[in-house]
Amino acid sequence: MRKAGLGIDIGNGSISIVVVEGENIIYKDYRLHRGELYQNLVDMLGQVETSCGDRILYAAVNPGAVCLYPGIQKKVQINRISSLLEGQRMLYPDAGSIVEMGAQNSCFLTGIRERETLSYAMNGECAAGTGAFFEDQMYRLGLPLSAYSEYVRRAKSVPRLAGRCSVFAKTDLIHRQQEGVPVEDILLGLSYAVIRNFKSAVVRKLPVQPPVLVTGGVVYNEGVRLAICDIFGLNEEELLCGEEGAVVSAAGIAACACHGKLAFDWKHPVRREVADEEQNMTTRRRHFTGPDRYMAGKSSGSGLTWDPRAQTLC
Repeated sequence: MRKAGLGIDIGNGSISIVVVEGENIIYKDYRLHRGELYQNLVDMLGQVETSCGDRILYAAVNPGAVCLYPGIQKKVQINRISSLLEGQRMLYPDAGSIVEMGAQNSCFLTGIRERETLSYAMNGECAAGTGAFFEDQMYRLGLPLSAYSEYVRRAKSVPRLAGRCSVFAKTDLIHRQQEGVPVEDILLGLSYAVIRNFKSAVVRKLPVQPPVLVTGGVVYNEGVRLAICDIFGLNEEELLCGEEGAVVSAAGIAACACHGKLAFDWKHPVRREVADEEQNMTTRRRHFTGPDRYMAGKSSGSGLTWDPRAQTLC
């Protein structure tokens, strides 16, 4: 009997896919797409269909997937805050705050428990303080991103580096190399720089309520885990940073699809150039037929109340 839900989360650097049935994940996949969105998504969906396609009844996506699903209805696009909260509720129900870091975006949520007032904040346009920052610096050092944690484990000190701006970070990185600072220490210093910047620019004065859940691709970065514990004053038990942290948002999207009985044709994404043309044609049709009836959701802010029974933000 088909009753599972599929969640597709497409970000600037990665694709996450999760299939949930009830409260359980029956399939998950996480992959860096390196700009090859269409081919990676097609490969991942093929594996989903082979593994459990006959069990999937519902499906939803994040707004970032619109580029590959032109014309998709607004109701099957789950916003970032809702997907994170629903994924956290299902996978890490004891969490008190959420730190999320994607390739280009990062956000912090607190007051996420029942009957608490939700507060959240997001980063600006700069990539400093996001996953792309680590990739940029590793590229400058001539190292693969996958080796980051391996190097950090050998670090013996934490040199002070700029984390607020990629340009300043590059300058500091060069200076530290000229001073003979080992690469291992530099990479750990970068992790601390990013988390210090995240705390000052995103978290600011918002309360940090442990346990803190870390989501996004940085869950695989051991330097980030060490820096969060140190800078936020957490012990290991107060940090939730498991393997499923990378797919929290996709799991939340899948759960929202099941709760709302949402569905769309997820098996047939469209190449970006074709999708762009179809989107342009849709825009031109709207220009001649009047305003779009579908209104986008409210912009980011804080002071919202999370009602888990209603599965929405009030």
